[in-house]
Amino acid sequence: MSLSLSLYLASARRRGARLMRNPENRIAYPERPKGELVWIHLGSSNDVHKIHSLTQKMIDERGDISFVITSDCDRIATHNPGDKYRNTLYQITPLETTQHAREFLTHWAPDAAVWLTAKLRPALIVEAADQHCPLLMMGIESSATLQEKKRGNVSIIRDILPYYQSLTVVDDHIKAQFLRQGARPETLQISGCLGFDTVIPPCQDFERDKMAALLSARPVWMAHQTIPSEIEPVIAAHRSASRLAHRLLLVITPNDPSQGHSFARALYDMGWQVALRSNGDLPQEDTQIMVADLPAELGLWLRLSPVCFHGNTLTEYAYGTPPFDALALGASILHGPKTGEFTELYERIGKAGAARLVENQAVLSTVVGGLLAPDKAAKMAHAGWELSSQSAEATDQMVALLHDVLDKTG
Repeated sequence: MSLSLSLYLASARRRGARLMRNPENRIAYPERPKGELVWIHLGSSNDVHKIHSLTQKMIDERGDISFVITSDCDRIATHNPGDKYRNTLYQITPLETTQHAREFLTHWAPDAAVWLTAKLRPALIVEAADQHCPLLMMGIESSATLQEKKRGNVSIIRDILPYYQSLTVVDDHIKAQFLRQGARPETLQISGCLGFDTVIPPCQDFERDKMAALLSARPVWMAHQTIPSEIEPVIAAHRSASRLAHRLLLVITPNDPSQGHSFARALYDMGWQVALRSNGDLPQEDTQIMVADLPAELGLWLRLSPVCFHGNTLTEYAYGTPPFDALALGASILHGPKTGEFTELYERIGKAGAARLVENQAVLSTVVGGLLAPDKAAKMAHAGWELSSQSAEATDQMVALLHDVLDKTG
């Protein structure tokens, strides 16, 4: 151990002793779930999307396993994904002191720790190693740094990286950086980026075939997770595109499914022929807009819609929706500028050629009409499928690695 790391840890112990005197610096953790438990540490609460596929596959394949998720941003503790993701708890990361790290690790007693960030917390990492918790780093896209910048950080990083028994990075460039920083060569391997695969919305083939027969080869596009203020620009785009594509059908899913009836009424009052799925309506020959307000049918409509505008991204009060479902099912993705916490995701998908930003109503109208040409939509869909497939391969690689570590420690 270098002098720099020794001094760092001594400082972390002194700081911890001082802070632990104040009860407000102690965390009341919930009860630890029974069975195996994996601790996953993220660089940002916005990185939560990177773990969902990983955790759900592990639960499906391993059964009695739970996950505790922490982040360098304490906002993670307020994350509430509802019932979609099982056996997953979100917690504040312990303070970077020896005592707080020990308290956290003693309570949760993780069977393995997975870091999806290269921002290192030496006190936490050393304490995990002292408690014989296997340390893995996965899906890393940048060189290692210290969460808290200190003197001698180069030597501290060089001392800390060997604590990890596996380091998975996204390319040869990052691998070379880690080698220069002191990682053991035998621990390094390369995989794709995490976070672009998802649990695909289900749909039975016979349901899709039945609906496709009803549509009789009509062109279809979708406005997904639409908020009320986006009805007007979406309808303007549909009106414009309908001049280019005879019998074009718009499928619109409200961001809040309980608003299906109000959406249908507003569209009917505008003079459109509207069908509402929660009323049991099916598309007829004269149906112009289908309000698809049954969440269980999302997979069906995405499979029938080669072009998908992601709503809650265009107008003033929009705050963003994740693009995973449409990406996984090969739709050409359009989105507005209000992408919120998903901005980095949309930028990366756009850079790959799988998504396109539409800045306003006029651009949306132009782009929807242009993408109705099958060759243009297919090019974007292929780019999205490729990105999603590479991410799925990376997830499978990491699931296999985590199985191996847990089997050895069990």
